[in-house]
Amino acid sequence: AEETLAQHATVIAAKLEDSDEDVRKAAVDTLSKLEPAAVAPLLPKNACYVSAFGTLGLPDTLSLQGKVYYEVTLGRAGPNPQIGWASPGFAPGGGNRVGDDALSWGADGVRRLLGHEASEQAWSGEWTDGDVIGCAADLELGQLWFGRNGEWSVAFEGCGSKWTAGLFPAMSGQDMYITIQPTPRFAGPTPEFRSVGGFPPQLLGTENEGTVLLGEAHSE
Repeated sequence: AEETLAQHATVIAAKLEDSDEDVRKAAVDTLSKLEPAAVAPLLPKNACYVSAFGTLGLPDTLSLQGKVYYEVTLGRAGPNPQIGWASPGFAPGGGNRVGDDALSWGADGVRRLLGHEASEQAWSGEWTDGDVIGCAADLELGQLWFGRNGEWSVAFEGCGSKWTAGLFPAMSGQDMYITIQPTPRFAGPTPEFRSVGGFPPQLLGTENEGTVLLGEAHSE
């Protein structure tokens, strides 16, 4: 029985990366019916799946200066992905997500909103499953950029005074499957931007309403 489950989980993990949207969605739906312990070891270590709600981040990539960016591929965006940046002290949980407090800034290309300090504003960005989402920070000018498949625009300005402790990538969502690209597919907003690297995501906070799978397998 364990061997059969492992084989089934292997097939599901492969389908999460399929180019066909319907195949990917069916794979995500199936994930919730499998034991997490059978699936997590098969996912790439830079991938994560969130069933109901969770917040993830890369605090080890904390940047204190310069121009940095990272990329996330939306295997499945879910209803309300909030992807962006956080400063040390950000404490998700109790309904607090990326962009809901003074220490985080998030974009949601599904609902087309920008969030910071529990305030949301309309945004022109739009995301769909399969998109590569870029998040860039100019810590000198206090600007945050968001990109979709290599096309960038500034979303936040004048934030530098709030970043004295630095910034790191952070993202919240539900029914969401994402892969943090170890090597970006697209360049940053300008040639001066450098990638923060492909570190595996970590679970931030302890209050999660559903299954959160962090990939454990080493990418080829």
